Amino acid sequence: MDTLPEVKPIYWSELEWLLHHGPNPVNLPVDMDALQAAISMHTMSYLLQGQQSAQVVRDTLEKEIVTIVQNMSRRHDEAMKKETSKS
Repeated sequence: MDTLPEVKPIYWSELEWLLHHGPNPVNLPVDMDALQAAISMHTMSYLLQGQQSAQVVRDTLEKEIVTIVQNMSRRHDEAMKKETSKS
């Protein structure tokens, strides 16, 4: 694990970081980054002044989170096929 990238986004847990950049990544990091960012934005939306607008933001982000999660396995498989075809 000496080859981990040095900069970890603050919204990634240590465990996720180690899993994704370890010898056998479990998911496509780009998807996990998008998921973590969406969850963080959803949480921060509660700090917005206009809660009606904030609810629209949350509704949009919840749909985005569902889409990301539904596509994770497929995108991981696609990435792995590309990696194995390079060999």
